Amino acid sequence: MAEAGQVRSLAVALAIALATSDAAGGMLEPPAARGETAAAREQARLCERKKLEEGVAACRAALALGIEHSRRGPVREKLAKHLVALEKWDELAELLREGIRLEPTSAAAWQRLGLTLLFALDEPAEATGALEEAVHLAPRDAPARVGL
Repeated sequence: MAEAGQVRSLAVALAIALATSDAAGGMLEPPAARGETAAAREQARLCERKKLEEGVAACRAALALGIEHSRRGPVREKLAKHLVALEKWDELAELLREGIRLEPTSAAAWQRLGLTLLFALDEPAEATGALEEAVHLAPRDAPARVGL
């Protein structure tokens, strides 16, 4: 049973890595934006540095405290990675659904959700719909087609 869980973790981590390979990454500490609080910046730093539950809490705090818009994506990506490490699949799926609500025309967002639903949550019907939407939005994208 543990082996199946490890395979599932690796599959979801791979799915996220493939789907986010073009996403913003790296440092979460560019110059402060107007209106961004010091507390939000500090939580973003902790989000990057902390692991597991502490990392999840810091990422969520950075988002709740109003981290600057251009830095929200990298914080959300780091939060997703923490959730994968913790195998919190339901929370990951909800985070990915929220990402789709924020960016409904992102094929990569639909692909991440679809692969998570398929491999981590064993929801093939919902996964198929998400993966079909990814292919619809990016019909020439090979990873999207492979996912479907």
